[in-house]
Amino acid sequence: MRIVDLSLPINSRMTGLPGIQAYLDNPTRCFPLSVMSEAQAAMLRRRGIEIEGMAMVLEKLCQGLIRLDRQLEKSVGPWLLGDFTLPDITMMACFHRLEDGRLDDILQESLVPRLGSYWERLQARPSYRTAITDMHDEENFRTAIVDVFGDGKSPQLDDARETLKRLSG
Repeated sequence: MRIVDLSLPINSRMTGLPGIQAYLDNPTRCFPLSVMSEAQAAMLRRRGIEIEGMAMVLEKLCQGLIRLDRQLEKSVGPWLLGDFTLPDITMMACFHRLEDGRLDDILQESLVPRLGSYWERLQARPSYRTAITDMHDEENFRTAIVDVFGDGKSPQLDDARETLKRLSG
């Protein structure tokens, strides 16, 4: 068995992912698992599950971040198309997933200088709190993230930074 897309919907017909208590406790909930620790990857490999494609995922992620930064540079306002529009709402959710996956530090890199302040503007919107942070509180969501990463950053963050540097050069 191979897993390429690691965003797995968990439902009552699937067993929880090994070693992640939130999956075992909430078999009908969906939690993101976009990147994982080496220990979890090793656990999946021992069960015969191969994980591949992280380099490709990081490449696509960094290409998209570079394009977003360039669009913000060209924009006539603080948002992607000047005014706050659907693409900004979409990026709000995407950047929140980067935060969930502990990859959000990539938004502060000097190679994409406009993304950090853009993310801060998105987070400052009342709709961000209503639609995202209120729905992903500690009790209902964040415990799964802590189960995966503890209090640390993604083990792929350094690789993401290197990919961003390579693509920007």
